[in-house]
Amino acid sequence: MKKTLSILLSFVMLLSIISGLSLSAYADTYSGYNYTVINGNEAEITGYFGSNPKILNIPSTCNSYTVTSIGEGAFTDRDDIVSVTIPSTVKNIGAYAFDYCTELTGVYINCDSTVIGDYAFEGCSKLVVVTFNGSATSIGDGCFALCTSLQGLTLSAATTAIGLNVFAGCSKLETISVESGNPYYYSGSDGVLMFDNGNKTLIKYPNNKPGDSYVIPDGVSAIATGAFDGVKNLKEVTIPASVTEIRADAFRKGSSITNIHYASTEDDWDDIAIADGNDQIDTATVDYVELPDPISTITVTGVKAPEKDAKPTYNANTASTAGYAVTKAYDDGNIKNGVVWKDVTDNKELKFTDTFKEGHAYQVTVFLRAKDSNAFPKSFTGKATVNGKAATAKPADPLAEAELLQDYVIVYTFDKIPAEPIVEPISFPDVKEGAWYYEAVMYCAQKGFVTGYANGNFGPNDNLKRQDFVVILARIAGANLDDYKDAESKLKDVKKGAYYAAAVNWAVDNNIIAGYANGNFGVNDNITREQVATILYRYMGSPEIENIDSTLAKFKDVNRISSFAKTAVAWAVQNNVISGMADGRVAPTEGAARAQIASIIMRMDQQGMFNKA
Repeated sequence: MKKTLSILLSFVMLLSIISGLSLSAYADTYSGYNYTVINGNEAEITGYFGSNPKILNIPSTCNSYTVTSIGEGAFTDRDDIVSVTIPSTVKNIGAYAFDYCTELTGVYINCDSTVIGDYAFEGCSKLVVVTFNGSATSIGDGCFALCTSLQGLTLSAATTAIGLNVFAGCSKLETISVESGNPYYYSGSDGVLMFDNGNKTLIKYPNNKPGDSYVIPDGVSAIATGAFDGVKNLKEVTIPASVTEIRADAFRKGSSITNIHYASTEDDWDDIAIADGNDQIDTATVDYVELPDPISTITVTGVKAPEKDAKPTYNANTASTAGYAVTKAYDDGNIKNGVVWKDVTDNKELKFTDTFKEGHAYQVTVFLRAKDSNAFPKSFTGKATVNGKAATAKPADPLAEAELLQDYVIVYTFDKIPAEPIVEPISFPDVKEGAWYYEAVMYCAQKGFVTGYANGNFGPNDNLKRQDFVVILARIAGANLDDYKDAESKLKDVKKGAYYAAAVNWAVDNNIIAGYANGNFGVNDNITREQVATILYRYMGSPEIENIDSTLAKFKDVNRISSFAKTAVAWAVQNNVISGMADGRVAPTEGAARAQIASIIMRMDQQGMFNKA
């Protein structure tokens, strides 16, 4: 009796075990698909045995079980599937799910928040279309590796994780796009996949992207594994100084790259962490930027000084001992043509529509970008000026660490805009309204730059004397002449106590004039147009300029310009200080009339070139 009960009890326990197994794992078929029940009420597709595998429309349910997963290797090595559509219920596409489906040409993923496993579509050599009508949050390692017909792919905005070598061996891939709104991944119009979570990483340069050269954007800090592996057309790559890490196999041997240009010094290159497997770097020619000669000057001119109720202007001319230019790369927000204004009094940037206020001080910042292969040194020890006044030059990025930089800024703060004085009306009997010089004469007279004669006339057509021009310039500069009044002049024909003596001595002391070779100043000589240009050029600090010959070539009498004056005349033309005559001459040796001088001074003052620091 006891033996019978024991056998019966064992049988009951066995039934319980079998029953438990069937509840936790149940396999079945539905409409040609094999599936397994998971999580009690969900189905995972594990294969297909039906009669029409060519076009697969994965069902959303199998015998009332919601299809949420495609199992690992479910369709691996099939050569009879051409198209597959995945329903919105699927949340997971397992590793190797469709790998080496060699006839597969199109994949249509309609599910949201899907995780695609490692190598899910590896080796699908005829795959040309991958459409995300839903989204994939994660794409595993090698997911589309060796898809040798794939030319382009657009990642969804929800994709937040991409594995290694996702596009390895995609020999026809030309572009990778990312839907707008993705918090981490992006690609520009160039179709290169990037990642940014605070540190920018270049993920993949498409293997068949057209073009034989590529400049990695400044700011990228890392180049990912496989980034340039297998590229076919690319010959030259420029790597910015911001890169600190090149990961394993980023430049694996066998790509088409033959030249690498590094935008900093060889010492900085040696500091980059380059992992194993970057044999193409060893076979390519790597060149570096040599430290430039020290920059002695950077000059900015043409910045119009703030005036009450006027809107800020966004023009600036730059020159240097090396080739630099106002950059337009910073046209953004309140920055235009590389120029941005700040109200120092209110501590805020100006908008384009703002106006200058009386009693406020303003700061202008001009962004510079090195041209060609030039670069700014991290530390600048030369002289920087804005409109001839001392300014500050510094890296555009205050946290920049490289010794050579592409971007710099010049910063200058103007004095507070003073209250406008009450100006009594001025008139000259010989300056008639409507004359071409009327505005300039009135402007200079109101400012106190150029005054009239004792008889009340201005003398617009009278040639100006050399000493009188220097007196005018000293007046405009606000020069303190007290120390020069009783000084002996270095020039033989300048008499102590003469009305012009202190101004001439000041100009000599500040290297603005030097006099003639015979030791005379040339008192009472008419000042010529080229002498005016030379004196003003020296007053502005003798800035470096380019294109001297081409600037002067347009004048019929270019050969009459004295050798000492060519640079100065070219500077004056380039900065709208002087212009040619109506007949196409620059008339360098002709006398400068008082009306012409007034016109020159007005233009320079309106450009802010006489502003006091």
